Amino acid sequence: MLKYFKSASIRTKIIALVIVISGVVVVLSAGWFVLSDLIQYRNRELASTAILAKILGANNEVSLTFADEQFSTENIRSMRVDPDIRLVQLETYNNDTKSFSDTALAVYQRDTAKISIKDLKLSFTDTAYIENGLIVAQSVVLYKSVHTSDIIGRVVIVKDIDFAKRVKQFLLIIVIILLVSSFLTFMLAYYFERYVSGAILHLHTVVKQISNEKDYSLRAIPETTDEVGQLTEVFNDMISQIEIQNKELQKTKEQAIQSLKIKEQFLANMSHEIRTPMNAVLGFTELLLGTNLTVQQVDYLHNIKISAENLLVIINDILDFSKMEAGRIELEKIDFNLRNLIERLRKTLNYEASKKNLDLTIHIEQNVPLMLIGDPVRINQILTNLISNSLKFTHEGGVSVHVELIGIEEDMYHLKFSVSDTGIGIDNSKLGKIFESFNQESSSTTRKYGGTGLGLTISKQLVELQGGEIMVNSTIGEGSVFSFTLPLQKSTKSILTELISDEDDSTVNVNLNITKNIKVLLAEDNKINQVFALTLLKNFHFQVEIANDGVETIDMLKQYPFDIVLMDLHMPRMDGYEATVHIRTQMPEPICNIPIIALTAAATRAEVENCLTIGMNEFISKPFKANELVKKIITLAYTNINLEDEEMKTDLTYLESMSGGNPEVIKEMIELFKEQIPEYKDEMNKSLEDKNWKALSEIAHKSKSSLNIFGMSDLAQKMQTLEHLAKEGKSPELYPTLVEEFSIEVDEALEELLSQLNL
Repeated sequence: MLKYFKSASIRTKIIALVIVISGVVVVLSAGWFVLSDLIQYRNRELASTAILAKILGANNEVSLTFADEQFSTENIRSMRVDPDIRLVQLETYNNDTKSFSDTALAVYQRDTAKISIKDLKLSFTDTAYIENGLIVAQSVVLYKSVHTSDIIGRVVIVKDIDFAKRVKQFLLIIVIILLVSSFLTFMLAYYFERYVSGAILHLHTVVKQISNEKDYSLRAIPETTDEVGQLTEVFNDMISQIEIQNKELQKTKEQAIQSLKIKEQFLANMSHEIRTPMNAVLGFTELLLGTNLTVQQVDYLHNIKISAENLLVIINDILDFSKMEAGRIELEKIDFNLRNLIERLRKTLNYEASKKNLDLTIHIEQNVPLMLIGDPVRINQILTNLISNSLKFTHEGGVSVHVELIGIEEDMYHLKFSVSDTGIGIDNSKLGKIFESFNQESSSTTRKYGGTGLGLTISKQLVELQGGEIMVNSTIGEGSVFSFTLPLQKSTKSILTELISDEDDSTVNVNLNITKNIKVLLAEDNKINQVFALTLLKNFHFQVEIANDGVETIDMLKQYPFDIVLMDLHMPRMDGYEATVHIRTQMPEPICNIPIIALTAAATRAEVENCLTIGMNEFISKPFKANELVKKIITLAYTNINLEDEEMKTDLTYLESMSGGNPEVIKEMIELFKEQIPEYKDEMNKSLEDKNWKALSEIAHKSKSSLNIFGMSDLAQKMQTLEHLAKEGKSPELYPTLVEEFSIEVDEALEELLSQLNL
């Protein structure tokens, strides 16, 4: 219902709100009236029945005194005229025994239903309620004198009070009133809402028309002088400014197009007009040099020839630059992450592949170092040309990129990049010319697929400028493989060093290509803290959204994909602790695994332990330093958005960071881990066999630090679970499974680590 209301028109919303509000008012008013009436009705019936009982008692004083049953019976039979009187009973009272007689002196009963007055244990003067009925008991007092009196009996009356019938009558009346009022409200709302929504609907119509037709000369007519009318005026002013800007932009665009046409025409004319006389100058110069000339004349002609050739080179450079951005290319030598480069390229070209239903896959062998020194822009340009070219000529199957290490020479790593496709292929006779400028396999290829034939030429030049070599193998109808080699120097920086490095406590240098892709959700209720954190994070190009409490945090995680959460611990409605527990236990994957950093102004030991126990990944104390916060965000978020194609059991990021990328230290740590594994496994199995849960808990705790050092966070989490369960002796049936998983996963991790000892 709420979803429909949100998407309904303004007219519908206004009418619905008026009807609902009026209906609520009618129902509440009617409900109060019914309740008041029922209370008054009950009080009236109680009062009238009590008076009737007093009258009957007064009328039967004599008969009660002398126990005259006949007179009493005749007297109370008059009650039959009242259809609501169910029973009237006269009872005598024995002052000696201080009790009423077991047998009534006189009884009038309307129907055969038996009512046990005795079971109710009524006092001398009393009232009681039974199902759809009221019982009133009234004592009869005989006054002997002013100061003395005796109770001689009691009158008991049972009277019908049908609340249900009365409520049904009122409900019928209420329904009728509600229907009539709703109809009248609808008619009035339908008539008057046009004065509210009409101007808005008109503005909406004009906006939609401008959006569809792109006609910025249209204007909305102000129909009122209220806020909507003022909004219409502002909208018209805005459209007027846009119309003026569009006209200026259109004029500028036309001038640019005209300038481009003039430039293209100029280059075409220059190619023809200048080359022709230049060829003539060079030709006649050669002819003159073959004639009998003086030494001075020969010297003059040689100068003319050199100048003409230089001029021709300049002309060719200008013409080539207009087609392929030729000229002097200065190569860079900077640190870059090869996997990130190729992965970004895959994302860029994946759309083109998906349009043709082609697979675009990437595989980088494990022995290829990820951090290298070279020119990532030029490498990206080469791969873009080759992959795009393969996608163009491939109709079924796909394109794959493969990177392998083919040799190591001192500090240089020789890599081979291969781009394979299942396209139309190239005839062997054409392979020798495939890298020539403005050259394609055949003229039919040019007509069918388009292009200038410069892509492979540019790629070849860029590869050779970097000291590499490019080659191609192809078979008609089966596909082609373009490959090139590049000598690149391995960087001494680790992956995390590329992401972030500190110069001092107040300055932090960040790779903005990484941070701009990290989406941060800041859960913070304090406005000042929000502004400070938002400004800080925006300066580092993080994508940041704000949630004011735990409830908003959970709602936003359901709607948008975030990479990390900065969670304030003390917030209204739902604090950081509750929100974290909800995320970890109630939300689906991958949201439940999102990294969470606790933000706290009082980082006591107990509070920190509580944060980590409930599932937070890190904590930071307020006020926090920029470099500390940014490092922790990148460290956790980068792990969360890791671009590895193959799932790795281990992650040496932390170890690389702690060791400064020293391979000897990493190797030594792996060797130590190799020695620890059998000890851990033996101790766990022995503790499990002896049912020594305390020892099992201790070894699980001891193993966590080693696991975390090598990035096995999932297995460390399992060991933390085993530690807590075994410490309290809970769920022992789970222990064998967790121990077995530990044994299997550490063996796989160790095998993976040993394969990296050559890094």
